[in-house]
Amino acid sequence: MRKAPTFDLLMADEEFEPTKYDPGEHVLKVGLRLQATTIPNVLARPETWCILVVNILITFLTNKQLIAIPKNFIPGTAVSILSGLMTFFLIFYSNNCFARYFKLHGMVRDMMGGMYDFCWECRLRLDHKSNRRRAMYYILAGTLGFFHEASSGELSGEELAKLRSKGLISGLEEIYLRDHYQANNKSFLILQWCAEACTYALVTQGTNNERFIKMFQDKIYAIRRLHQDVVDTLRLPLPFQYFHVMNLMLLCTLLMMAVVDGTNTNYAGSIVFFLVEIAFMGIREVAMGMSDPFGDDDVDFPVDEWFNEVLHTCIHLLEFEYKVDKPTNFTTVEPLSSRWPTNGEEMVQDPYAKSYQELFQGGPLHPHGNGASSSRD
Repeated sequence: MRKAPTFDLLMADEEFEPTKYDPGEHVLKVGLRLQATTIPNVLARPETWCILVVNILITFLTNKQLIAIPKNFIPGTAVSILSGLMTFFLIFYSNNCFARYFKLHGMVRDMMGGMYDFCWECRLRLDHKSNRRRAMYYILAGTLGFFHEASSGELSGEELAKLRSKGLISGLEEIYLRDHYQANNKSFLILQWCAEACTYALVTQGTNNERFIKMFQDKIYAIRRLHQDVVDTLRLPLPFQYFHVMNLMLLCTLLMMAVVDGTNTNYAGSIVFFLVEIAFMGIREVAMGMSDPFGDDDVDFPVDEWFNEVLHTCIHLLEFEYKVDKPTNFTTVEPLSSRWPTNGEEMVQDPYAKSYQELFQGGPLHPHGNGASSSRD
């Protein structure tokens, strides 16, 4: 989607994230902020200024008595009816776009969770680090490639080069995907490579590992299913006929309001009309931004940030050397209640036990002791 032009923003030196705003911020500070708002987008559209020019021109000609437009030239009832219809169409469209936005957000976050689960299984089930890394490279490359396909329609040669520069695919795989695989769903093929890598790793580890193949396949299929759901949701917006009627109602209503305001008020009325126009056009801009949250708009998902978060966690999970499956880690393990409570109380009352003597044969445990009964204190 098109990025809004850059303006000199109020408090532009602050790092402002539109998804992490403070609801308790002062009204004046929020209202005068331009950064990460729809106002730059509205002001960048030529129709905004064209409609405003119509209002100012009619106001000027009427006040100079160069034209005489009867005040009931456009009945106020007609303007009220059109304004109501326009508001209905605009709000209904905005609600639909927000529902899609919320649904897509859940799908994308589920993808991230699916990669966490896949990384977890790689750590538990695959013995060799090279096999873990290769499978993880493919699942990361397939998901990151899918985001590029969702935003631009395909995984271009430039994006494939970025995947190779990150080490997610090899040079030979980049050449194959770029020059020999002509379909647009290259991310789907990379997920297939991930399934093959997991199968190879489990089979080469020895016998009794085949039962885990389906476990890995199910996790890959779940991520692929989310990819398909995102694509299907993006390809099924509200029908264009509805979008056309909404824009036609918005244009006609704003033009009629511009004429009525110009024939009945002075130049101060143009300022009020301009604020009303920004409000209606701004709602439309917000809805359009939420309809496709993959891109560079302020309301789009921070996919790069989320992906880096997943990559950072997976690196630490796959590469750390500390192991808990050692016999010494399971000896002299103190009871859970040996360090409870932490607020200085003598004991934790268990509502399901009549007394601590019945739960622990040696008596209640000291909150800061080593598991010995209170009779020894």
